[in-house]
Amino acid sequence: MNRTYKSLTICGALLAATGFKSEAANASVTHVYGLSGLSNTVTLYDADTLKPFGKAAPSNGWFNYDLAFDNTGRLFGTGHLNGGDALLEYDPATGAVINSAAITGDISTMAARNGILYSLTGLSNTVVMYDADTLKPIGRPALSNVWGHYDLTFDNAGRLFGAGYLNGRDALLEYDPATGAVINSSTITGNIITVAARDGILYSLTGLSNTVVMYDADTLKPIGRPALSNVWGHYDLAFDNTGRLFGTGFLNGRDALLEFDPATGAVI
Repeated sequence: MNRTYKSLTICGALLAATGFKSEAANASVTHVYGLSGLSNTVTLYDADTLKPFGKAAPSNGWFNYDLAFDNTGRLFGTGHLNGGDALLEYDPATGAVINSAAITGDISTMAARNGILYSLTGLSNTVVMYDADTLKPIGRPALSNVWGHYDLTFDNAGRLFGAGYLNGRDALLEYDPATGAVINSSTITGNIITVAARDGILYSLTGLSNTVVMYDADTLKPIGRPALSNVWGHYDLAFDNTGRLFGTGFLNGRDALLEFDPATGAVI
């Protein structure tokens, strides 16, 4: 039996996507924001049709790594700017960069909430916190025994989760938002590339498989069976503020935007 999935193939290597209810339009229109890894553009998509609208916003940020909304609707990201890694703030109405700051060292992924940005570097065991207005570091980085971080995300209750490499295996992690320190962890079977969280459940995507795995947020243990799809290779995963779950992956030979069923993890 043939099944039609709600997805859109796109050109280029899409690395991140997230959605939120548009405040600029003052309407219940959900947008998906995509960053391509090898370009300096941010593309906006309609979340219902998964089709682009408007023109892609160019910036002077070359190579984009991650993209995240905070709980007030501000849009932040990470990328490579003027020869070094940087934190960025975007205009949600256009996707254009409106603030930026170069950082010391490298940066891979980030999350944002309550006026603070939390960044993870790919090849270190530190979590760094930044002021969202100045994009300057706050306090000292939090050290942990996690080496190599893959992703970082807040759930809708303000709990901070991530994925990384711990004790020789990939792991799910929970962090203290006040300090950035790891407060809970659990190694997993296989590899993990990205996570999203909402209502006590973590959703993980593995980089080289076609499954979405759901975990209990308190125990970090799997729930039910992984959901299979015809998507091979997943890049990113994010909830919008209405509870819809979106992601990016490799589908039918092309990069694609996807919507998942939060109850099962299946592509819809």
